[in-house]
Order: sequence, then structure tokens, then C-alpha cells
Amino acid sequence: PVYQQEENQTDVWTLLNGSKDDFLIYDRCGRLVYHLGLPFSFLTFPYVEEAIKIAYCEKKCGNCSLTTLKDEDFCKRVSLATVDKTVETPSPHYHHEHHHNHGHQHLGSSELSENQ
Repeated sequence: PVYQQEENQTDVWTLLNGSKDDFLIYDRCGRLVYHLGLPFSFLTFPYVEEAIKIAYCEKKCGNCSLTTLKDEDFCKRVSLATVDKTVETPSPHYHHEHHHNHGHQHLGSSELSENQ
């Protein structure tokens, strides 16, 4: 779901060190898995879709009790479709990973400037 804050709430982007064009992708347990910033948040690139697939389908923490048979079927179909599809977009560099008790990956402009 997309989060929409109330007017009287503290700005969520400030709290999460994000900006308006960022995608914050959480797993089923509510843990932040990916924080994608520009240019990786452009929907013309495959990064947002791939991050969602990973958060939804990969069992990073082991066997998840929140996964249903319907979810597993969906993930199998996505996996098969991904094998058939060739993506020619360059991969981001994953050199910068945060380890603040949730192990998410943050991709954005600061990583680009470090790697250029």
C-alpha cells in the first residue's frame, strides 16, 4: 500500500531520510528492505519493480508464516517470467549498504557521486 500521512503528522520523508521521489519498500513484517532514490526510482528503469519482487518473494529471513499458497504461486509465475525476459539496463552498484538493524539497501544520488 501507499502511505499517505495526515496533515498534522511529522513529515515522514524527514523521519526516514528520504525525498519526494524516493521509494521505500518494506517486507511483510514491516522491515525496510530497499530505499531507492533518484535515478533508481525512475519507473522506466527496472529497479523499483525488482525491489518489490525481492521484498515480496524472496525469503530473506527464512520461512515466513505470513506467506500464503497464493503468494507462493504468484512468486513462482514472476520467477518464470523473469527468466524469459532479458533486461539490458545497467545494474546499480551496491557498494553502500546501511546496517541499522534492518539491513536495507539505499540507492540514490549519493552513491552515484561516490562511484563516478
